[in-house]
Amino acid sequence: NIDYDPDMYTEAILTVKAGAMIDVGGDTGGVDVGIDNSDEKKVEIIVDDAALEEVINNIPPTGEVVIDVKGNGEKKELVLPSNLVGALHESEQAKEVTVIADDTEICVSPDALKKVAETMESNDKVGISIGAVEKDNLNEEQQQALDAIAKDAVVLSLNMVVSKYDDDGNKVAEEKIHEFDGKVNVRAAYEMPDEDNGKRVIVCYVSDNASVTYIRAEYIDGYVEFETDHFSHFAIMTIGGEPGVNVSLRTTEERWYFDNITVGEYEGESDQATAYIGIYNENNVLIGAKTEMFSLTGIDSVEVDKIDGAKYAMVYVWEDGTMKPLTDKPKKLDL
Repeated sequence: NIDYDPDMYTEAILTVKAGAMIDVGGDTGGVDVGIDNSDEKKVEIIVDDAALEEVINNIPPTGEVVIDVKGNGEKKELVLPSNLVGALHESEQAKEVTVIADDTEICVSPDALKKVAETMESNDKVGISIGAVEKDNLNEEQQQALDAIAKDAVVLSLNMVVSKYDDDGNKVAEEKIHEFDGKVNVRAAYEMPDEDNGKRVIVCYVSDNASVTYIRAEYIDGYVEFETDHFSHFAIMTIGGEPGVNVSLRTTEERWYFDNITVGEYEGESDQATAYIGIYNENNVLIGAKTEMFSLTGIDSVEVDKIDGAKYAMVYVWEDGTMKPLTDKPKKLDL
């Protein structure tokens, strides 16, 4: 057994390393955790009752539990047993459960863990997979919406599937988990093209009906990191970087959407600004306009109702609350 030392546990993280041991920091020993690596597409963690008891008894006060499966090849799916998921949830000690693979990482909040645990029964297993897929995995409307934003976007698929088993070990059903009642932090490897250096990385979710939701993201040391409350398809792309106003145009039947407005050379402290969008006809006459405050982090859209006779739009960016331009290079977009 692992001795309890309050001083040692203050900053500890409990690491469940598949095929190795549970590391609680220091030279305290570990708990063996088994794996089934026989399937070329997935790796399955196996935790017996003795190992499970030690896992739960040694969760540190920080509540951080890490399930580490790095080094198990290019597996596309990690499978966790119901006894581990259920025990972590029921213990109420696990404040943060993180699963780390070779090029991805997800961190599950207690509320999200509860959703997963309540979907599972005693014989069940939950499979988690994260990986890039082709745009063909999206429906036609989604592909069109994505092409209007960035044709070179990388599509990331996040899936969580509970496999149901009977008492004889036969798989009888599957249940996908799309929505969580809490947050999940995702960290995925992303190789930014050399020509995109200096640009901002953003993530968006494109729903089945082609509605686009932008998500704040960070690009750190070759990984893109973002937070979500559901699993689905997400698009990773780069924006901005060029001097002047950077913006992408997305069109529906009734509206124009001016997405991800940024200012390439802006180095101010505020991330808020005001967009002025002027709509002009073929005679260069202003026939409509809209001003709206937005976020310079590039995760906002400005909606403008379509106007008959419109030929092009001019997008200007002002300092928030004033008419002082943040750049002398507005953006012209053909409508």
